[in-house]
Amino acid sequence: MALVTTVSSTSAELLPDFLEWVSLRPEDPFESQLVVVPNIGMAEYLDAAIRDTHGISANIEFAFTGKLRARAGIPTAMPWGVDETTWLILRALEDEPLAEHCGLAQRLRDRPLAVARHIADLFDRYGSYRPGMLRAWQRGDALDDEAGAELDPRFLWQYEIFKATQKFAENQETKARDLPNRIALFGAGPPVGAQAELVHALAKEIEVHAFLLVPGALPATLERWAAPAIAALHHFDPSATRPITRCVLPNSSLHICFGAAREFDAARDSILDGLANDKSLNARDITVLLPSLNRNASLATPILGAPLLGHNQNEQRSLPVRLADRVPAMTSETARAVDGILGLCAGRCRASEVLAVLRLPPVAAKFQISEDALDRCSDWVIDGLDVRWGLDGEHRSSKWRYDSTLDVGTWGPAIDRLLAGILIQNPTGIEAALPGLPSEPIVPFDDIAGSEFEVVGALASFVEQLRDFADLLNKPLSLSEWASTLNSLLEVFIDDNTDTRPDINALRRLVSQLEGVADQIKRPIAISEFRGY
Repeated sequence: MALVTTVSSTSAELLPDFLEWVSLRPEDPFESQLVVVPNIGMAEYLDAAIRDTHGISANIEFAFTGKLRARAGIPTAMPWGVDETTWLILRALEDEPLAEHCGLAQRLRDRPLAVARHIADLFDRYGSYRPGMLRAWQRGDALDDEAGAELDPRFLWQYEIFKATQKFAENQETKARDLPNRIALFGAGPPVGAQAELVHALAKEIEVHAFLLVPGALPATLERWAAPAIAALHHFDPSATRPITRCVLPNSSLHICFGAAREFDAARDSILDGLANDKSLNARDITVLLPSLNRNASLATPILGAPLLGHNQNEQRSLPVRLADRVPAMTSETARAVDGILGLCAGRCRASEVLAVLRLPPVAAKFQISEDALDRCSDWVIDGLDVRWGLDGEHRSSKWRYDSTLDVGTWGPAIDRLLAGILIQNPTGIEAALPGLPSEPIVPFDDIAGSEFEVVGALASFVEQLRDFADLLNKPLSLSEWASTLNSLLEVFIDDNTDTRPDINALRRLVSQLEGVADQIKRPIAISEFRGY
């Protein structure tokens, strides 16, 4: 077996060689090919390129570096993935004396998952850039590197946690290698540290082809920017050479805007101006960098991809917008639906937010509500019933200390009025108690056609289920309780069909992971932390 390295300064230049690699199918037609990518956007880019070239993209699995390490079965300086390390650290820090000794007791009570994830990320970076130190720690030596330099006393707490984590990891069953006979790495810089060590070890057993991005020639004043990548390339594969393509740096301009929406407007105007003035420029050549994709993704597509003026409505044109580097909660409709439900349970349940989640296909299919019916619900809830936020007075009171009797503008009274409108006609709109109901007087909402009764029932059912989950998640839960809650959430809110089943199975695998560590981790985790994970 061997390691083959292909280097270029752009993904487009690497793509032809990668497509040729894909065309060289394994001898066994049922054997899958594994491609390790740095982010979801790169996976989508390669998948589209394969389909455009070969007409189909099948039996090709895309994975991140952490998955490669988990499936390789090869010990490295950092032997665990970040997710696995997070749970191992939480288990280790269940030891209160250790938590107190490391000065983390209070922070663990407030945000246990965030603390463990931060330490796991720290260990992962050590594995990449300071593997010698982690090897010394694995041997039980509190050293700064393998050369024998003493560890700074300020960082001894990290060594203590690493050793406690290693102790728990040793009790786990070692996984055998679960990889095909050929894999590719595409779209990242040269591997360093533990990652480079892993790739070289794999190359002794299977075929590994690395398609790496390395900067080409830069102006002398900027050459130092490329120095770390060039050094990493020579260390990873001494036979590989730097791309000779010269990097052309365009002129820069600064736009000062107020608010994210205006920033997107200015970016769109700048992009359109560049496309108009440079006929060789293509939309695929343009990248928009955002400080937080999660926070700004909802603005990116509607503003950057707005229809261009001056074109016939029957032939509308717009800029193609594709979101890359997304977190798992943004990669599928099912994941967005689950995250949306959790977001509603943690938030104010504004009318627009609730309707937006109900409009997601897996949720709408579960409650058998159509797009037209959702538009009708919007008319009722926002225009007719003036729902603002809050499920009811108790919901407002439990989180935001409002008087529980102030339920005006919440979902509870609105749903009561819709259900009352099915039972009794109210042409006058005069408030009156309905017969047989001892509660406060209800004005039946009369703008409901006979064919819309089922729509009212679906909306009422959704809000009622949402209220139950919001009450349940109003306090931190243990991992076993989270596992049970996620299973219930999938059953109640997500329609199980051929489109959603792969995502449902992936979420159930996550639930199984939680159940596997739930017995050892007792610290409760709040919904805000769990969503971030």
